[in-house]
Amino acid sequence: MIQNYRHASWFHGKSLWILTLGTVLFLHVIVLFVIIPKYSKSLSPNYGVGFADDYDILANSLLQGYGYRFGPDLAETTVREPGYPIFLVAVFRVFGFGLEAARLANLLLTICIVLMITRISRKMSEDPAVPLVASLIFLLHPGVLIAELRGGVEIFFIFLLMIFVLALQKAMIAGSNRHYFAAGIALGAVLLTRGTPILFPFILFLYLLVSVQTWKERWNGFKHVGSMILAAVLILSPWVIRNYKLVNEVVVTASVQGVSTFAGQYINKNMSLKRGFAELDSEAAVERDVIATKHGFAFKKGYYQYFYRSKDELDFNRVLLRTAMNEYRHDPMLFIRCSINNLFNFWFAGKNWRVTWMNMFLQVPLLLISFAGTYLLWKRDRLKQAAVILLLILNLYAVHVLVLAQARYSVPLVPFLAIFASIAIINFYRNWQQKEGSLAS
Repeated sequence: MIQNYRHASWFHGKSLWILTLGTVLFLHVIVLFVIIPKYSKSLSPNYGVGFADDYDILANSLLQGYGYRFGPDLAETTVREPGYPIFLVAVFRVFGFGLEAARLANLLLTICIVLMITRISRKMSEDPAVPLVASLIFLLHPGVLIAELRGGVEIFFIFLLMIFVLALQKAMIAGSNRHYFAAGIALGAVLLTRGTPILFPFILFLYLLVSVQTWKERWNGFKHVGSMILAAVLILSPWVIRNYKLVNEVVVTASVQGVSTFAGQYINKNMSLKRGFAELDSEAAVERDVIATKHGFAFKKGYYQYFYRSKDELDFNRVLLRTAMNEYRHDPMLFIRCSINNLFNFWFAGKNWRVTWMNMFLQVPLLLISFAGTYLLWKRDRLKQAAVILLLILNLYAVHVLVLAQARYSVPLVPFLAIFASIAIINFYRNWQQKEGSLAS
Protein backbone atom coordinates (compact mmCIF):
# COMPACT_ATOMS: atom_id res chain seq x y z
CA MET A 1 0.00 0.00 0.00
CA ILE A 2 1.05 3.63 -0.39
CA GLN A 3 1.82 4.16 3.26
CA ASN A 4 4.49 1.45 3.08
CA TYR A 5 6.60 3.44 0.65
CA ARG A 6 9.40 5.37 2.22
CA HIS A 7 9.04 9.14 1.83
CA ALA A 8 5.78 8.56 -0.06
CA SER A 9 4.43 11.84 1.31
CA TRP A 10 6.96 13.68 -0.86
CA PHE A 11 5.05 12.65 -3.94
CA HIS A 12 1.69 13.66 -2.48
CA GLY A 13 2.82 17.20 -1.75
CA LYS A 14 1.29 19.79 -4.08
CA SER A 15 4.45 21.87 -3.90
CA LEU A 16 6.54 19.14 -5.55
CA TRP A 17 4.00 18.65 -8.35
CA ILE A 18 3.64 22.38 -8.95
CA LEU A 19 7.40 22.95 -8.89
CA THR A 20 8.40 20.11 -11.22
CA LEU A 21 5.52 20.11 -13.68
CA GLY A 22 5.25 23.89 -13.60
CA THR A 23 8.94 24.25 -14.42
CA VAL A 24 8.74 21.81 -17.33
CA LEU A 25 5.59 23.44 -18.72
CA PHE A 26 7.26 26.84 -18.45
CA LEU A 27 10.15 25.45 -20.52
CA HIS A 28 7.58 24.31 -23.09
CA VAL A 29 6.24 27.87 -23.29
CA ILE A 30 9.76 29.27 -23.79
CA VAL A 31 10.51 26.74 -26.53
CA LEU A 32 7.14 27.12 -28.28
CA PHE A 33 6.91 30.89 -28.34
CA VAL A 34 10.45 32.25 -27.91
CA ILE A 35 13.15 29.85 -29.11
CA ILE A 36 11.53 27.99 -32.01
CA PRO A 37 10.22 31.07 -33.85
CA LYS A 38 13.86 32.20 -34.17
CA TYR A 39 15.23 28.87 -35.39
CA SER A 40 12.32 27.24 -37.27
CA LYS A 41 14.00 27.62 -40.67
CA SER A 42 17.14 25.79 -39.54
CA LEU A 43 15.02 23.04 -37.95
CA SER A 44 12.70 22.43 -40.90
CA PRO A 45 15.09 20.17 -42.90
CA ASN A 46 15.12 17.74 -39.96
CA TYR A 47 11.78 18.31 -38.21
CA GLY A 48 8.40 19.55 -39.31
CA VAL A 49 7.55 22.42 -36.95
CA GLY A 50 4.85 24.21 -38.95
CA PHE A 51 1.36 23.34 -40.10
CA ALA A 52 1.18 19.72 -41.25
CA ASP A 53 -0.87 17.65 -43.67
CA ASP A 54 -2.89 20.69 -44.82
CA TYR A 55 -5.23 20.64 -41.83
CA ASP A 56 -4.87 24.42 -41.61
CA ILE A 57 -6.02 24.80 -45.23
CA LEU A 58 -9.18 22.83 -44.51
CA ALA A 59 -9.84 24.82 -41.34
CA ASN A 60 -9.31 28.13 -43.14
CA SER A 61 -11.58 27.00 -45.97
CA LEU A 62 -14.33 26.30 -43.43
CA LEU A 63 -13.73 29.70 -41.81
CA GLN A 64 -14.00 31.43 -45.18
CA GLY A 65 -17.26 29.66 -45.97
CA TYR A 66 -15.87 27.60 -48.88
CA GLY A 67 -16.75 24.26 -47.29
CA TYR A 68 -14.59 21.24 -46.54
CA ARG A 69 -12.13 21.54 -49.42
CA PHE A 70 -8.47 22.41 -50.04
CA GLY A 71 -9.31 25.48 -52.11
CA PRO A 72 -12.33 27.44 -53.38
CA ASP A 73 -11.81 26.07 -56.90
CA LEU A 74 -11.38 22.45 -55.77
CA ALA A 75 -13.91 19.75 -54.95
CA GLU A 76 -15.03 18.92 -51.41
CA THR A 77 -12.72 16.30 -49.97
CA THR A 78 -12.96 13.02 -48.07
CA VAL A 79 -9.20 12.55 -47.77
CA ARG A 80 -8.95 13.91 -44.20
CA GLU A 81 -11.12 13.12 -41.18
CA PRO A 82 -12.89 16.31 -40.03
CA GLY A 83 -12.12 16.19 -36.29
CA TYR A 84 -8.91 18.19 -36.19
CA PRO A 85 -9.86 20.78 -38.85
CA ILE A 86 -13.10 21.50 -36.95
CA PHE A 87 -11.08 21.82 -33.74
CA LEU A 88 -8.75 24.26 -35.52
CA VAL A 89 -11.75 26.31 -36.65
CA ALA A 90 -12.72 26.74 -32.99
CA VAL A 91 -9.11 27.62 -32.07
CA PHE A 92 -8.79 30.16 -34.88
CA ARG A 93 -12.10 31.79 -33.97
CA VAL A 94 -10.88 32.33 -30.40
CA PHE A 95 -7.17 33.10 -30.90
CA GLY A 96 -7.02 34.15 -34.56
CA PHE A 97 -5.60 32.32 -37.56
CA GLY A 98 -1.95 31.34 -37.21
CA LEU A 99 0.54 28.75 -36.09
CA GLU A 100 0.89 30.41 -32.68
CA ALA A 101 -2.80 29.76 -32.02
CA ALA A 102 -2.39 26.08 -32.88
CA ARG A 103 0.67 25.85 -30.60
CA LEU A 104 -1.20 27.49 -27.73
CA ALA A 105 -4.04 25.01 -28.19
CA ASN A 106 -1.51 22.15 -28.18
CA LEU A 107 -0.02 23.45 -24.92
CA LEU A 108 -3.45 23.58 -23.25
CA LEU A 109 -4.24 20.07 -24.52
CA THR A 110 -0.88 18.86 -23.18
CA ILE A 111 -1.81 20.06 -19.69
CA CYS A 112 -5.08 18.11 -19.95
CA ILE A 113 -3.16 15.05 -21.14
CA VAL A 114 -0.89 15.24 -18.08
CA LEU A 115 -3.96 15.24 -15.83
CA MET A 116 -5.24 12.12 -17.58
CA ILE A 117 -1.82 10.43 -17.38
CA THR A 118 -2.04 10.97 -13.63
CA ARG A 119 -5.47 9.33 -13.43
CA ILE A 120 -4.50 6.33 -15.53
CA SER A 121 -1.22 5.88 -13.64
CA ARG A 122 -3.07 5.73 -10.33
CA LYS A 123 -5.25 2.95 -11.68
CA MET A 124 -2.18 0.89 -12.58
CA SER A 125 0.09 1.55 -9.59
CA GLU A 126 -0.41 2.47 -5.95
CA ASP A 127 2.98 4.13 -5.75
CA PRO A 128 2.42 7.92 -5.60
CA ALA A 129 5.66 8.57 -7.49
CA VAL A 130 4.49 6.82 -10.68
CA PRO A 131 2.03 9.52 -11.89
CA LEU A 132 4.61 12.29 -11.43
CA VAL A 133 7.41 10.40 -13.18
CA ALA A 134 5.11 9.33 -16.01
CA SER A 135 4.01 12.95 -16.54
CA LEU A 136 7.64 14.13 -16.62
CA ILE A 137 8.64 11.44 -19.13
CA PHE A 138 5.78 12.53 -21.37
CA LEU A 139 6.56 16.24 -21.09
CA LEU A 140 10.31 15.78 -21.59
CA HIS A 141 9.97 13.50 -24.62
CA PRO A 142 11.31 15.43 -27.65
CA GLY A 143 8.69 13.85 -29.91
CA VAL A 144 5.93 15.37 -27.78
CA LEU A 145 7.55 18.79 -27.89
CA ILE A 146 7.89 18.61 -31.69
CA ALA A 147 4.24 17.54 -31.92
CA GLU A 148 3.30 20.63 -29.89
CA LEU A 149 5.26 22.79 -32.33
CA ARG A 150 3.41 21.37 -35.31
CA GLY A 151 -0.01 22.46 -36.42
CA GLY A 152 -0.71 18.76 -36.79
CA VAL A 153 -3.15 16.22 -35.43
CA GLU A 154 -0.90 14.40 -32.94
CA ILE A 155 -1.57 16.28 -29.68
CA PHE A 156 -5.31 16.49 -30.29
CA PHE A 157 -5.34 12.79 -31.19
CA ILE A 158 -3.50 11.92 -27.96
CA PHE A 159 -6.00 14.00 -25.98
CA LEU A 160 -8.95 12.09 -27.45
CA LEU A 161 -7.21 8.71 -27.06
CA MET A 162 -6.66 9.38 -23.37
CA ILE A 163 -10.32 10.26 -22.88
CA PHE A 164 -11.30 7.04 -24.64
CA VAL A 165 -8.95 4.91 -22.53
CA LEU A 166 -10.27 6.42 -19.30
CA ALA A 167 -13.87 5.90 -20.42
CA LEU A 168 -13.21 2.30 -21.46
CA GLN A 169 -11.36 1.46 -18.24
CA LYS A 170 -14.34 2.79 -16.30
CA ALA A 171 -16.71 0.76 -18.46
CA MET A 172 -14.73 -2.45 -17.92
CA ILE A 173 -14.88 -1.91 -14.15
CA ALA A 174 -18.58 -0.97 -14.10
CA GLY A 175 -19.54 -3.69 -16.58
CA SER A 176 -22.64 -1.87 -17.86
CA ASN A 177 -23.84 -1.16 -21.38
CA ARG A 178 -24.32 2.48 -20.42
CA HIS A 179 -20.64 2.93 -19.63
CA TYR A 180 -19.58 1.13 -22.80
CA PHE A 181 -21.91 3.39 -24.78
CA ALA A 182 -20.14 6.41 -23.25
CA ALA A 183 -16.78 4.87 -24.23
CA GLY A 184 -18.15 4.45 -27.75
CA ILE A 185 -18.92 8.17 -27.94
CA ALA A 186 -15.28 8.85 -27.08
CA LEU A 187 -14.17 6.29 -29.68
CA GLY A 188 -16.33 7.99 -32.31
CA ALA A 189 -14.56 11.29 -31.60
CA VAL A 190 -11.20 9.52 -31.96
CA LEU A 191 -12.21 8.02 -35.32
CA LEU A 192 -13.44 11.38 -36.58
CA THR A 193 -9.89 12.61 -35.97
CA ARG A 194 -7.88 9.62 -37.15
CA GLY A 195 -9.37 6.37 -38.39
CA THR A 196 -6.47 4.09 -37.41
CA PRO A 197 -8.20 2.57 -34.32
CA ILE A 198 -11.30 1.57 -36.33
CA LEU A 199 -10.70 -2.16 -35.74
CA PHE A 200 -10.14 -1.72 -32.01
CA PRO A 201 -13.69 -2.82 -30.98
CA PHE A 202 -13.13 -6.19 -32.68
CA ILE A 203 -9.74 -6.60 -31.00
CA LEU A 204 -11.39 -5.76 -27.68
CA PHE A 205 -14.15 -8.31 -28.31
CA LEU A 206 -11.58 -11.05 -28.99
CA TYR A 207 -9.85 -10.14 -25.73
CA LEU A 208 -13.13 -10.27 -23.79
CA LEU A 209 -13.93 -13.58 -25.48
CA VAL A 210 -10.75 -15.33 -24.31
CA SER A 211 -10.37 -13.60 -20.93
CA VAL A 212 -13.64 -14.94 -19.46
CA GLN A 213 -14.73 -18.48 -18.71
CA THR A 214 -18.51 -18.66 -19.09
CA TRP A 215 -20.79 -18.16 -22.09
CA LYS A 216 -22.83 -15.66 -20.08
CA GLU A 217 -19.75 -13.51 -19.65
CA ARG A 218 -18.99 -13.84 -23.36
CA TRP A 219 -22.53 -12.77 -24.21
CA ASN A 220 -22.16 -9.77 -21.90
CA GLY A 221 -18.91 -8.92 -23.67
CA PHE A 222 -20.71 -9.07 -27.00
CA LYS A 223 -23.41 -6.68 -25.73
CA HIS A 224 -20.84 -4.33 -24.24
CA VAL A 225 -18.79 -4.09 -27.42
CA GLY A 226 -22.01 -3.77 -29.42
CA SER A 227 -23.03 -0.78 -27.28
CA MET A 228 -19.65 0.80 -27.89
CA ILE A 229 -19.83 0.25 -31.66
CA LEU A 230 -23.39 1.64 -31.76
CA ALA A 231 -22.31 4.85 -30.04
CA ALA A 232 -19.28 5.23 -32.33
CA VAL A 233 -21.48 4.72 -35.42
CA LEU A 234 -23.87 7.42 -34.21
CA ILE A 235 -21.01 9.87 -33.79
CA LEU A 236 -19.59 8.98 -37.21
CA SER A 237 -22.94 9.00 -39.01
CA PRO A 238 -23.09 12.72 -39.98
CA TRP A 239 -19.67 12.42 -41.65
CA VAL A 240 -20.59 9.14 -43.36
CA ILE A 241 -23.91 10.54 -44.62
CA ARG A 242 -22.17 13.66 -45.93
CA ASN A 243 -19.64 11.52 -47.79
CA TYR A 244 -22.33 9.30 -49.27
CA LYS A 245 -24.19 12.33 -50.60
CA LEU A 246 -20.90 13.63 -52.00
CA VAL A 247 -19.54 10.53 -53.79
CA ASN A 248 -22.47 8.08 -53.61
CA GLU A 249 -20.27 5.65 -51.64
CA VAL A 250 -19.67 4.83 -47.98
CA VAL A 251 -16.52 6.49 -46.65
CA VAL A 252 -16.36 5.84 -42.90
CA THR A 253 -13.22 7.75 -41.94
CA ALA A 254 -11.00 9.06 -44.78
CA SER A 255 -10.15 8.02 -48.34
CA VAL A 256 -6.40 8.06 -47.88
CA GLN A 257 -5.60 4.33 -47.82
CA GLY A 258 -4.38 4.28 -51.41
CA VAL A 259 -1.97 7.19 -50.90
CA SER A 260 -0.61 5.68 -47.67
CA THR A 261 -0.17 2.19 -49.12
CA PHE A 262 1.54 3.49 -52.27
CA ALA A 263 3.84 5.81 -50.29
CA GLY A 264 4.75 3.08 -47.81
CA GLN A 265 5.59 0.64 -50.58
CA TYR A 266 7.65 3.17 -52.57
CA ILE A 267 9.65 4.33 -49.53
CA ASN A 268 10.46 0.85 -48.27
CA LYS A 269 11.21 -0.48 -51.74
CA ASN A 270 13.80 2.23 -52.41
CA MET A 271 15.15 2.82 -48.90
CA SER A 272 18.94 2.79 -48.48
CA LEU A 273 21.53 4.33 -46.18
CA LYS A 274 22.12 6.98 -48.85
CA ARG A 275 18.47 7.99 -49.22
CA GLY A 276 16.31 9.15 -46.33
CA PHE A 277 12.59 8.94 -45.61
CA ALA A 278 11.69 12.52 -46.61
CA GLU A 279 13.54 12.32 -49.94
CA LEU A 280 11.76 9.10 -50.90
CA ASP A 281 8.42 10.42 -49.65
CA SER A 282 8.78 13.40 -52.00
CA GLU A 283 9.67 11.10 -54.88
CA ALA A 284 6.57 9.03 -54.16
CA ALA A 285 4.48 12.21 -54.42
CA VAL A 286 5.96 12.91 -57.88
CA GLU A 287 5.11 9.34 -58.90
CA ARG A 288 1.54 9.91 -57.79
CA ASP A 289 1.39 13.00 -60.01
CA VAL A 290 2.53 10.83 -62.94
CA ILE A 291 -0.09 8.16 -62.21
CA ALA A 292 -2.89 10.73 -61.84
CA THR A 293 -1.92 12.33 -65.17
CA LYS A 294 -1.68 8.94 -66.89
CA HIS A 295 -5.23 8.07 -65.83
CA GLY A 296 -6.61 11.37 -67.04
CA PHE A 297 -7.61 12.92 -63.72
CA ALA A 298 -8.03 16.68 -63.52
CA PHE A 299 -6.04 17.70 -60.46
CA LYS A 300 -3.64 20.19 -58.91
CA LYS A 301 -0.12 18.86 -58.35
CA GLY A 302 1.66 18.79 -55.00
CA TYR A 303 2.60 16.40 -52.22
CA TYR A 304 -1.11 15.64 -52.08
CA GLN A 305 -3.05 15.57 -55.32
CA TYR A 306 -6.05 17.93 -55.17
CA PHE A 307 -9.00 17.15 -57.40
CA TYR A 308 -11.74 19.14 -59.08
CA ARG A 309 -14.24 16.29 -58.65
CA SER A 310 -14.78 14.52 -55.34
CA LYS A 311 -15.34 11.18 -57.07
CA ASP A 312 -11.96 11.50 -58.81
CA GLU A 313 -10.26 11.75 -55.42
CA LEU A 314 -11.84 8.45 -54.39
CA ASP A 315 -11.11 6.76 -57.73
CA PHE A 316 -7.48 7.90 -57.64
CA ASN A 317 -7.00 6.35 -54.22
CA ARG A 318 -8.37 3.10 -55.61
CA VAL A 319 -5.91 3.29 -58.51
CA LEU A 320 -3.01 3.75 -56.08
CA LEU A 321 -4.19 0.92 -53.85
CA ARG A 322 -4.64 -1.39 -56.85
CA THR A 323 -1.18 -0.44 -58.17
CA ALA A 324 0.46 -1.27 -54.85
CA MET A 325 -1.50 -4.50 -54.38
CA ASN A 326 -0.63 -5.70 -57.89
CA GLU A 327 3.05 -5.20 -57.14
CA TYR A 328 2.70 -7.12 -53.89
CA ARG A 329 0.95 -9.97 -55.73
CA HIS A 330 3.80 -10.19 -58.23
CA ASP A 331 6.40 -9.97 -55.49
CA PRO A 332 5.08 -11.31 -52.14
CA MET A 333 8.52 -10.92 -50.57
CA LEU A 334 8.26 -7.17 -51.16
CA PHE A 335 5.26 -7.03 -48.83
CA ILE A 336 7.19 -8.95 -46.17
CA ARG A 337 10.18 -6.66 -46.59
CA CYS A 338 8.04 -3.53 -46.37
CA SER A 339 6.28 -4.80 -43.24
CA ILE A 340 9.59 -5.66 -41.56
CA ASN A 341 10.93 -2.21 -42.42
CA ASN A 342 7.81 -0.63 -40.97
CA LEU A 343 8.36 -2.48 -37.69
CA PHE A 344 11.46 -0.31 -37.42
CA ASN A 345 10.11 2.82 -39.11
CA PHE A 346 7.17 3.20 -36.73
CA TRP A 347 9.46 3.90 -33.80
CA PHE A 348 12.54 5.41 -35.39
CA ALA A 349 12.22 6.69 -38.99
CA GLY A 350 12.81 10.44 -39.25
CA LYS A 351 13.15 12.77 -42.22
CA ASN A 352 16.74 11.67 -42.76
CA TRP A 353 19.15 9.11 -41.33
CA ARG A 354 20.68 11.57 -38.88
CA VAL A 355 17.28 12.12 -37.28
CA THR A 356 16.59 8.38 -37.41
CA TRP A 357 19.75 7.60 -35.45
CA MET A 358 18.80 10.25 -32.89
CA ASN A 359 15.34 8.72 -32.62
CA MET A 360 16.89 5.33 -31.95
CA PHE A 361 19.07 6.83 -29.21
CA LEU A 362 15.91 8.17 -27.58
CA GLN A 363 13.34 5.48 -28.28
CA VAL A 364 15.27 2.27 -27.64
CA PRO A 365 15.79 2.99 -23.90
CA LEU A 366 12.16 4.12 -23.53
CA LEU A 367 10.87 0.95 -25.19
CA LEU A 368 13.10 -1.31 -23.09
CA ILE A 369 12.11 0.38 -19.84
CA SER A 370 8.45 0.24 -20.90
CA PHE A 371 8.78 -3.50 -21.52
CA ALA A 372 10.26 -3.82 -18.04
CA GLY A 373 7.28 -1.95 -16.57
CA THR A 374 4.87 -4.21 -18.45
CA TYR A 375 6.70 -7.26 -17.11
CA LEU A 376 6.41 -5.92 -13.56
CA LEU A 377 2.65 -5.46 -13.98
CA TRP A 378 2.40 -9.05 -15.20
CA LYS A 379 4.54 -10.30 -12.31
CA ARG A 380 2.34 -8.44 -9.84
CA ASP A 381 -0.80 -9.85 -11.49
CA ARG A 382 -1.94 -6.34 -12.44
CA LEU A 383 -1.68 -6.60 -16.20
CA LYS A 384 -5.47 -6.63 -16.51
CA GLN A 385 -5.52 -2.91 -15.61
CA ALA A 386 -3.23 -2.28 -18.59
CA ALA A 387 -5.07 -4.54 -21.05
CA VAL A 388 -6.94 -1.71 -22.80
CA ILE A 389 -3.71 0.23 -23.34
CA LEU A 390 -1.77 -2.79 -24.61
CA LEU A 391 -4.56 -3.66 -27.06
CA LEU A 392 -4.63 -0.09 -28.33
CA ILE A 393 -0.85 -0.05 -28.80
CA LEU A 394 -1.07 -3.34 -30.70
CA ASN A 395 -3.86 -1.96 -32.92
CA LEU A 396 -2.07 1.26 -33.88
CA TYR A 397 1.27 -0.48 -34.39
CA ALA A 398 -0.20 -3.20 -36.62
CA VAL A 399 -2.13 -0.76 -38.83
CA HIS A 400 0.96 1.31 -39.61
CA VAL A 401 3.25 -1.69 -40.04
CA LEU A 402 1.03 -2.99 -42.83
CA VAL A 403 0.83 0.33 -44.69
CA LEU A 404 3.08 3.29 -43.88
CA ALA A 405 5.12 4.02 -40.76
CA GLN A 406 7.38 6.75 -39.44
CA ALA A 407 8.43 7.85 -35.97
CA ARG A 408 5.86 10.62 -35.63
CA TYR A 409 3.10 8.00 -35.85
CA SER A 410 4.38 6.51 -32.59
CA VAL A 411 4.10 9.81 -30.68
CA PRO A 412 0.44 9.15 -29.67
CA LEU A 413 1.71 6.11 -27.75
CA VAL A 414 4.25 8.08 -25.70
CA PRO A 415 1.91 8.80 -22.73
CA PHE A 416 1.16 5.09 -22.40
CA LEU A 417 4.82 4.10 -22.72
CA ALA A 418 5.62 6.76 -20.13
CA ILE A 419 3.28 5.09 -17.63
CA PHE A 420 4.87 1.66 -18.13
CA ALA A 421 8.36 3.15 -18.00
CA SER A 422 7.64 5.06 -14.80
CA ILE A 423 6.54 1.83 -13.09
CA ALA A 424 9.90 0.25 -13.93
CA ILE A 425 11.91 3.33 -12.93
CA ILE A 426 10.17 3.71 -9.58
CA ASN A 427 10.52 -0.02 -8.91
CA PHE A 428 14.28 0.27 -9.50
CA TYR A 429 14.42 3.33 -7.26
CA ARG A 430 12.48 1.59 -4.45
CA ASN A 431 14.78 -1.44 -4.60
CA TRP A 432 17.85 0.79 -4.50
CA GLN A 433 16.31 2.72 -1.61
CA GLN A 434 15.77 -0.50 0.38
CA LYS A 435 19.35 -1.64 -0.25
CA GLU A 436 20.68 1.73 0.89
CA GLY A 437 18.53 1.49 4.00
CA SER A 438 19.78 -2.04 4.75
CA LEU A 439 23.39 -0.96 4.40
CA ALA A 440 22.83 2.06 6.64
CA SER A 441 21.30 -0.08 9.36
